Amino acid sequence: MMKQNIFRLLCVACAGILFFASCEKEPEYGTPLFPVEEEDLRPKAYINENGAKINYASVDVVKTPASLVNPEQSFYVRLNKVSDKDVTVKAVVNDELARENNEGAVVVTASDVAFQRQEVVIKAGSMISDDPVVFTLAESYSQALENGATVVACLTLESLSEEIALGKNFNVYTCEFNKMELNIYDGGADGSNLEP
Repeated sequence: MMKQNIFRLLCVACAGILFFASCEKEPEYGTPLFPVEEEDLRPKAYINENGAKINYASVDVVKTPASLVNPEQSFYVRLNKVSDKDVTVKAVVNDELARENNEGAVVVTASDVAFQRQEVVIKAGSMISDDPVVFTLAESYSQALENGATVVACLTLESLSEEIALGKNFNVYTCEFNKMELNIYDGGADGSNLEP
C-alpha cells in the first residue's frame, strides 16, 4: 500500500512539474512567436477631398451643340505630419483598380488622362501641397460619353521622395464622368432657356 501511495505522489509531482514548466513565460530574446511589422514613422502622403463621398468626384461632361465641355479636375495631396524637407508626390492612373471597383463602366487608361500638373511638392514645414494635381479626360472618350456610358478614372499616389511613405488609406481618387446634354431652344440667345 505504501508503494502505491509513493507511486501516486511521484506521478502527481511529475505532472505538476510538467504543468509549471509549460507555463513559463516567453524568452526575452530570440524570434517572437508572431512577427510584427516594423512601424514606418515617416510622414505619410494621402488624399482627402471631402464631398458626398470622400475622394470621389462625379463629373458632368456637358454636351452642347458645338462640342463636349470637359472640366478640369483637381485634388490636393496632404501629409499626416510635417516633413523636414521638401517632398514630391506624383499622381498616376490605376486602371486595374478602376476595373475591380466599377463593373460595367468604361475604364480610363494612363494614356487617356491629360495632366496639367501631375507632380506636386509639399514644402518643408507644410502639411498640404501648394498646388493641386490637375487633370482632364482626353478627347478619345467623347464617343463613349456620347453613347451614354459612364467613364471612370482612378488615380493613386506615388512617392518620389525617400523622406515620406504613402498612407495605406485615402490613397485613391476616383472620378466618374457622365454626359449631361444642354438643349438650346428658340429665344435662348441670352442663355435663359438652357435646360439640362
